[in-house]
Order: sequence, then structure tokens, then C-alpha cells
Amino acid sequence: MGHMNKIFESFYLSTNQQSGVVVYIKSGQAVICNWAKDRDLPLLFSYAPAEMHERLYVSDVSHIQDVATEIDFDCIIYDRHGDAQKLRGTPAISYIFTTSSNVDIFIVYAPEGWI
Repeated sequence: MGHMNKIFESFYLSTNQQSGVVVYIKSGQAVICNWAKDRDLPLLFSYAPAEMHERLYVSDVSHIQDVATEIDFDCIIYDRHGDAQKLRGTPAISYIFTTSSNVDIFIVYAPEGWI
């Protein structure tokens, strides 16, 4: 799918989905959440790195055949609804979010069939 450089407004507007997996590149920690619901956002952003004060861009988008092969299940720090096992064998679109100073911050996986 390739390089985009679309300015980040929200995970929903970037992915057209309300939920998925956010992996913090620096730590490798992953959060499985519904980012459209307020109660999940404080946790999601409490782990955000200092670079979050910068503007974020979607720097790359690609299709993944099995999202489970991209995630270290031992590094999932939040999975409120127990969705991790549903990821096995599930295709997804991955989005890399990069700061204006070209530091990759997040990889967001939007699994097919999720809301």
C-alpha cells in the first residue's frame, strides 16, 4: 500500500475502525482496545512516549496476512475483552505513525472484520 504522510487526527479517522492493536515501537508493548470509547483512551495515551507533543503522520500502510505473526503476545499489556486469541489467522492493515522529526512511535493494526 505504501507511504502516505497523512496527518494524524485520530486512530478512527486514520483506520476507519474503532478498535485494533496499538504497538509502541520503542518498548514493544501492545494495547488491544476500542479507541473510539473514552474509557480506553486514558490507558492508551498514558503509555505514550514524550514525542507525543509532536505532530504525528501515517507514514506507511501495508496489508498483513496474519496479524498474530506481527505481535509479541507476551508484550500485550492491555486486552480488556480478551481479543488477543481472535487475532490468530486474521489479516489486518498496519499503519505506522511517525512524528514530524521522523521518529516512528506506533504501529496500529486494524484487523479485518473488527469494528
